[in-house]
Amino acid sequence: MTPALSLSQRPVRKEDLEAFNKYVETLSTNDRAITFVDCVRKFLQEKQEEEDVDAIEDGIRQADAGLCRPFEEVDARIRAKYGWTANP
Repeated sequence: MTPALSLSQRPVRKEDLEAFNKYVETLSTNDRAITFVDCVRKFLQEKQEEEDVDAIEDGIRQADAGLCRPFEEVDARIRAKYGWTANP
């Protein structure tokens, strides 16, 4: 999914601008036909993918450290809360 062109989710930091500048330099040497809007979209998409991978790796680290609840416990609590029965 291509992210919307919006930076309003958080303030733009100096590091963001520097990373974008490096990204544009890379694209300008590899893909001369790209538009500015497409460049921004690709940059935001790659940035989102990096953040997603970081979040997944963080979740794995938390699970490995025993900081997560077992599925069975969570499943039982949700079923009890909503009055659902177990699957056969």
